[in-house]
Amino acid sequence: MLVDREKGELGFKVAYWGIPGSGKATNLFHLQKQLQPDIEIRIAERETDGTFPDRVLWLDSLLLPQSVVVRGYRIRFHAFAAPGQATRAAIDQVLKAPDAVVLVIDPREDRRGVVADNLELLDELLAEAGSSLDALPHVVQFNKDDLRVTPIEKLRDRFSRHGAPDVRASATRGTGVVETFELAAKLVLAELMKSAS
Repeated sequence: MLVDREKGELGFKVAYWGIPGSGKATNLFHLQKQLQPDIEIRIAERETDGTFPDRVLWLDSLLLPQSVVVRGYRIRFHAFAAPGQATRAAIDQVLKAPDAVVLVIDPREDRRGVVADNLELLDELLAEAGSSLDALPHVVQFNKDDLRVTPIEKLRDRFSRHGAPDVRASATRGTGVVETFELAAKLVLAELMKSAS
């Protein structure tokens, strides 16, 4: 959580995590389009060793309605994703002190092993940072719902973690994208209220 006393805002970071091609960046683009069309998505990019550029996308102006005030502060969310084949530096930037995580799951059969490995990597990286997924508010988004490749129950059995809520989505169509973000935001606010009491 970032506190900006000058602006009277509390800032919370939502990290979007998933394999390359799962729809992390598409989620952010649709969030921007549906929630804040006047705000541009920022892209931090720098060349690394000539293989993949270090790229991080972020939306930093997802301000909840003026009526949402906590301890006299308005709430602002920052959504981050490292698109495609991310470098370690980009991954570290996305996972640096998140307040919530959205797990963007690619449900295609041929991607299941890679998705499982990717979730294990997330656990390792969070542990390195002194955190864990079960300690963070998180939402599981079963993306690419338009493909209808696997029954939702099978996906839940395989990929749901720590009793986290889940959302069916098609990021390319923009369905389930805002619902996923709003669910993550509600979980963050619930944690904030719990710590305030």
